[in-house]
Amino acid sequence: MSNDTASSGATGWFSARLAARPGSLAAAATALAAAGIAIEGMVGSPEGGDGEVQIGVAAAQLDAAIKALNAAGVSTQHDAAAPQLEPTGAAGEGLELGIIGAILRGPRS
Repeated sequence: MSNDTASSGATGWFSARLAARPGSLAAAATALAAAGIAIEGMVGSPEGGDGEVQIGVAAAQLDAAIKALNAAGVSTQHDAAAPQLEPTGAAGEGLELGIIGAILRGPRS
């Protein structure tokens, strides 16, 4: 499987729960790379215990990415019925919306 032709511009997002130990993120990225899947985006926040991250891959490779991580022992969650939201918080919207947009625009007067 090669990533060269997999991306159609659409990104599929899912959640992965990573163990709070050194190398867990690297192991997840390595599992995706071994399957020929590129990470197109990632969003996470520091929380106590295991950390949950949102991972974006080419939509055409979403199922393969989830299978690759599950095979590597990483717990994943994806609700196929839910709309695919970009990290901006709005489906199909650009960076002018959401938290990223607020950071890029700066304070409002």
